[in-house]
Amino acid sequence: NRNNTALFSVITDGQEWRLYYSQTGGEFDRKCFKVVDLARGDLAETERTLTTFLSKAAIDIGNAKAEAEKYLQLNQRQRAMEDCLPEARRHVQEPPYRSLPDCLVELVRRMGVAIDHEEAIAFISEVAGSEAQSVVALPEHDGYPLTSSVVRPMVVGETVRTVAPDN
Repeated sequence: NRNNTALFSVITDGQEWRLYYSQTGGEFDRKCFKVVDLARGDLAETERTLTTFLSKAAIDIGNAKAEAEKYLQLNQRQRAMEDCLPEARRHVQEPPYRSLPDCLVELVRRMGVAIDHEEAIAFISEVAGSEAQSVVALPEHDGYPLTSSVVRPMVVGETVRTVAPDN
C-alpha cells in the first residue's frame, strides 16, 4: 500500500512469514528481506528473527530498521550477482577472455553494487555446487546409466579431456 507508513509489513499463510521493509524503494517483491518458516525452521532462530524485527523495543530504538537494511543490502548483492552471472559466463567466451570472477565483479559494479573478487568466487562456487546437485539420474539404457550433466563454459587455458566408457 503506497499510503502505508508502517516500518514493516508481514504477509503470512500461518506457516511462512514473509517480512517486508516498507521504507525501501523499488517494487514490493524487492522489499522482502526475510522469510521465516514456522513449521520447518529452528525455533530459537525463529524467535530471534521475530524479536529482532517485530518487537516494540527493537523498532523503537532503530535496531530493527538497521538489521532490515543490512538484510536488504545482502539480498541486493545476491540478486545483482544472480542477474549478472549468465552475462558474465558469455563474456568469458569472448576476447579478451577474462576470468569469470573478474567479469562478474565488473558487471555487478555497473549495476551500482560493489563486490570483491573473493565474494564473486564464493558466489560462483556456491552456484556451481547447487547446479551439480541438480544433475538428474535417468534410467539405464542397454546396461549403461543415462545421466544428464551440467555443462559449464570453458575457461581459457583449460584442457579438455574425453574419457571413453569401459567396455
